[in-house]
Amino acid sequence: MNTTPRFQPRLLRHLRFVFASLALLGATTAALAQTKSPTVTIVPNTPQTVKVGQPITFTSTATDADSSMEAHHLDWRDPDGRWKWQGTATGLVLSENSEKWFGPSASSSRSVVVTPERAGVFQVRFSALDGGNWTESTIIDVTVTDGNTAAATASVTISPTETQTVAVNQPVTFSSVATSATADITAHNFDWADTSGRWIWDAGADAAALQLNTEREVSFTPRATHSRTITITPKKPGTYKIRFALQRNGSADWTTGQEVQLVVNPRGNAGGGRNAGVNAQYYKGTDLRNFAGNATVPNIDFTWGTGGPIPAVGGDNFSVRWTGFIEATEAGGNYQFTTRTDDGVRLWVDGKLIVDDWKNHSVTERTGAAALTAGQRVAFVMEYYEADASATAQLLWQPPGQANKSVIPPQRFYRAASPSSAAIPATDNGARSTAFDGTRGSR
Repeated sequence: MNTTPRFQPRLLRHLRFVFASLALLGATTAALAQTKSPTVTIVPNTPQTVKVGQPITFTSTATDADSSMEAHHLDWRDPDGRWKWQGTATGLVLSENSEKWFGPSASSSRSVVVTPERAGVFQVRFSALDGGNWTESTIIDVTVTDGNTAAATASVTISPTETQTVAVNQPVTFSSVATSATADITAHNFDWADTSGRWIWDAGADAAALQLNTEREVSFTPRATHSRTITITPKKPGTYKIRFALQRNGSADWTTGQEVQLVVNPRGNAGGGRNAGVNAQYYKGTDLRNFAGNATVPNIDFTWGTGGPIPAVGGDNFSVRWTGFIEATEAGGNYQFTTRTDDGVRLWVDGKLIVDDWKNHSVTERTGAAALTAGQRVAFVMEYYEADASATAQLLWQPPGQANKSVIPPQRFYRAASPSSAAIPATDNGARSTAFDGTRGSR
């Protein structure tokens, strides 16, 4: 007679299930650890103020849970807005190479002495490379004065301060006041950058794109204040940067004012037409399902930081779908489209999925191509989600003949296929049926 308790086989089955679940949990935890981005610190982590020639030391520790980190760099941007990795930044001398490369590693520490050679506001950060993606530390502002009080007491304004939108050959006027408590202003210049981001003094800048009614550069004997007004007549469409700058006592150091965007539309269309803009649909959660609101935006150029597009979705765990049409320039050929996002993104142009990067990551660029004819309008859909921390979403392009990629300007976006057709409605029912017949990526 068998005296073994009848419940024993059932107990054994339960124990096997528990052990199998624990093994699966361990494998899942290991897989998650492999995809974790590095952590990058910077010290000091608050804004700094030093004099020209006064060194300051920045330290950083980068750690990576999956031991696959490949680089640990110091990045910096000069007062003219140029990053060191762009090859044109000036004004800082480092105690060692800004770039540090190595084999797969779990950690890296750096200590770099930075010595400024000119006045202005620099920006410094560290970054780490893991699996083709960069993770960045907090950006630190470093204000550099020229050794006296002039840098703190000189300023230059611009008016108007908001983005200006005009048509080709439509004049627009800017004014500026330069002041210095030490009465040492000797020049008051008007600066502008062309549609490729090159400032007027840079090699290759398109000097004929904007026509001025007076001299760009004005110099004079030292004084405490100077006012000027300048009228611009744009000759080519695109997005330009406008600012004024002052010089003190003829030195090589310039104090620059606020930059203002000038958007120039083609074919006499100062407003972009009644169907200008991009449809934006906002969702709670990262799966584009819980509709929260919609809007029309001029283009896709957003750096929300820890914020979000609308209060209804907050700053984390939201998603956005942008729909509409992009109009090609006067050049036909192969267009490069680039998404720059933190986190996931998908992009369709003319019905074709050309970017598919639907996963968490820090600010990352992904590029796809589409062949367009001159002036053609093609449907596009860009889907994006933000998981947590910082949020960024930008759509850039590089048309044939353009030297560098740039954010697609507002005058190239429309909510309709032609000036006379109705705009695509900004609704919650998805973009597939209204923009084009295609397949959206899997959820």
